[in-house]
Amino acid sequence: MTSQMQESRRYWWLALVVCGIAFVLRLAMWWLQGDRLNQDIDAYLEIARHLVAGDGFSTGQPLHLTAYRPPLYPLLIAAVFACGGTTATLGLIQVVLGTIVVGLTLRIGHLLNLGRASFLAAGFVAIDPLLLQYTSLPMTETLCATLVAVWCWVMLEFPSWQTLPASASPTLGASATGAPLFHGVCFGLICLCRPGFLAAVGLAGVWMLTTTAGNRRSNPIRPRLVAALFSLLGMAVVLAPWMVRNTFVIGKATPATTHGGYTLLLANNPVFYHEVAAQPWGTVWQGESLNRWQTELESQMAAEGIQPADEVSRDQWMYQKAWTHIRAEPALFSRACLWRGLRFWDLAPWRIPTGYSKYLFWGTAIFYGLLTCGMLVGLGRLSALEWRTWSVLLLLPLTLWLTHLVYWTDMRMRAPVIPILALLAARALRSPDQETPLNRQATL
Repeated sequence: MTSQMQESRRYWWLALVVCGIAFVLRLAMWWLQGDRLNQDIDAYLEIARHLVAGDGFSTGQPLHLTAYRPPLYPLLIAAVFACGGTTATLGLIQVVLGTIVVGLTLRIGHLLNLGRASFLAAGFVAIDPLLLQYTSLPMTETLCATLVAVWCWVMLEFPSWQTLPASASPTLGASATGAPLFHGVCFGLICLCRPGFLAAVGLAGVWMLTTTAGNRRSNPIRPRLVAALFSLLGMAVVLAPWMVRNTFVIGKATPATTHGGYTLLLANNPVFYHEVAAQPWGTVWQGESLNRWQTELESQMAAEGIQPADEVSRDQWMYQKAWTHIRAEPALFSRACLWRGLRFWDLAPWRIPTGYSKYLFWGTAIFYGLLTCGMLVGLGRLSALEWRTWSVLLLLPLTLWLTHLVYWTDMRMRAPVIPILALLAARALRSPDQETPLNRQATL
């Protein structure tokens, strides 16, 4: 008993150390680069200010109601502003959220039976360059990474058919109804923060059918279908208000945004194909060329009578243009998909910002090089039994990667799933049958 208490006490101390490192590093980013919290790159601050002023979810000059950005992050900022907070307050909230992600990663690792390797996963997240970088920016990465970690934790802490042991027999009880409902609610919040995760719903359906087929006795279809329906119900409850609002305000019941057409066209147009995708690896889209392309794009829409405030028409027009370019140059589209697929896993940014130390650049590259190697080894070391649990979690990074094979991408797009990637890398250091006293006894 004494040995168990010592292991538990050691676990808590190590947990406090790792979370403390995460907090201090994020606090330092907030202190040193807090002015960047006023750089409204994606207009989240603008939307939040309009919400507080009573102008609704709106943006632009002249002001118009919008669905160009997902709603959850602007609502968080609006709540901060409504309570008298500032962008500095928002930064402190992101410091706390980033620390919570580290704590949740540790707990998830424990639930995945990673033992002491859980601390390595949490350590990866604590010092991750992308998550540190976006602590001091008003962008969705920190909030979305938190929601992803919460969803992973909920899936494992409150399991249903997805994460029950292979020997368990699912029933139509609480594990097949209440837990999936909770899972769906959490996943709906992720989608309200980053709509790109919506594609995971389709992948989850394919996964459920393929894992059920071939072994109906140990994986009966009925409880799985019930669980899937309750998950969808929980997700629908969260997404419904946004969809209803969009139906009446912009005339389209989108659960996502009106930003998808631009993101697809940005990644699939002749200028990008010929100036970037068809060039040697490492070529970046130069700012002057990009600005010229964007100006020409606006001129084309204006010539066809599509106004900036008509987001639905703009979105549809850009989708049509993108698919026209894809069909016109299928070989370059394929090459661009390869470019985007590799770019998603970049080890360091291609364009080094002014003042960005070369030591930080190479440190970032080495960090992600080690993380990537660990992920590949961890993936290869997963046992057949572990796949039952891990495959559900891995649907999220797979979703983002597949989505951004077609849509515009860069390395920051993977930031929300860093906790899952870190856990996979940590799995490389645990043998399939390893179970430590620390893992068995310590609980949070």
